[in-house]
Parts: sequence; structure tokens; C-alpha cells
Amino acid sequence: MSASELGALLVTGGRAAEALDRFALGRRAFTSLGDLGKAAVCAANAGRAHLQLGAAQAAVARVAEAVDLLEIADRVDGVGAGGGAAREAWYDRAYVHLQYGYVLMRTGNAERAERELRRSLRGFEALGDQIWQAATWSRLSECALAAGRPGEAVRRAGTALERAVEYEALQTQGVALTVLGRALLELGREREAVARLEEAHEVYARAGVPEVGEVRALLAGVGEEG
Repeated sequence: MSASELGALLVTGGRAAEALDRFALGRRAFTSLGDLGKAAVCAANAGRAHLQLGAAQAAVARVAEAVDLLEIADRVDGVGAGGGAAREAWYDRAYVHLQYGYVLMRTGNAERAERELRRSLRGFEALGDQIWQAATWSRLSECALAAGRPGEAVRRAGTALERAVEYEALQTQGVALTVLGRALLELGREREAVARLEEAHEVYARAGVPEVGEVRALLAGVGEEG
């Protein structure tokens, strides 16, 4: 397992501070090897880690650096211009734009986030990857909710959930179910919302990720309001 892969697992497990050192090590290693696509992935993941730590400015800076690295790679090897690059390089690009969009959305820029997430979705569609398409749809559903469009959020989260269930992608299921719960609450459909949030709590608990606490708090809030 590479340093960057271990870092990604640490972020998923809520250990972002430990992950940052791994991403920095991975970025240096890939840069020295001339693999700027993988260096960009490390920078994007570092942005996610900073976001988890509450450092919004650092998060945006790291994902912006990731996109800059992709642009440099495009000029060097022609991937962005349609050069015969490996399939993995296209994954790197779609993934970086997904993380860029996610960080932008979480830091209050839903409009720019939508553009980046759409760019990521096009990449994963071209690659035919249903799992990553589901993940991107789940983030697009969050983006719609952040932009004050709960009805659209429900539609997008439904698309994400259908694919995530089919491919047993627990993290994406949790995101989609949480968005559905929050959006349905905004639409005044409390009973449906609670059912979805309870499903999200169960999925996150099975996955063993820190988001379970966020959903628990949402459910508690609904109970207090009731």
C-alpha cells in the first residue's frame, strides 16, 4: 500500500492529521518520479484532510494546487488534449475534479462546485465507472441541497443511491441517504426523512466511519423538534 493510499484510508477513518504526512510524502515521491497526475491526487486528498480538520483556507489551497498540477501534466504529456495516456491518468483527473468540487461545496461555493463535479462526472462516464459515477452524483446531491434546491437534491441522491446499492458502495450509500433525509426534512416530509436518516446511520455504522456521528446528531435534532 502506498503512502497516499494509506492516507486516504486514514481520512476515511477520521484520522486526517495523520493522513497529511502521508499525502505530503506521496506528493514528493510522485513528483520526483514525474507522475504529476498522482501528485495531484495526493494534493487533492490533502485538501480533504484539511477540510476534515476545519482548515477551510488550506483545503481550498491544496485542491487548487492539485488542479494546477493536472494542467502542468497536460502541457507535458498531452493527456488533457487527447494524447494516448493510460486509463489510470484519466481516473486521476476525474478524481481530482471530484475532490475540488467537494471542497468548494463544503466551503460555500456551490456554483463553482457544481461545475467541477459535472466535469468529474463526465470523466467517470467516459471511463464507464458506475461506482465513481454514484459517488459523484452523491456529491452533486449535496451541492443541490447547499444551493437551496431540496427537490433536485432528492432526485440526484436517488440516482446515487440506486447505483451505490447495486455496487455495494457503503460510503456513497451513506452520503446519498443523508442528503435524502436532510432534503426531505426541508420539504416537510419528516416521516420519510427520519426513515432515510436511520438507514444512513445503519450504513455508516457498518462502514465504521465518523459520519455516523453527524447522522446521529441530525436524528436527535428531529426528535427534539418533534
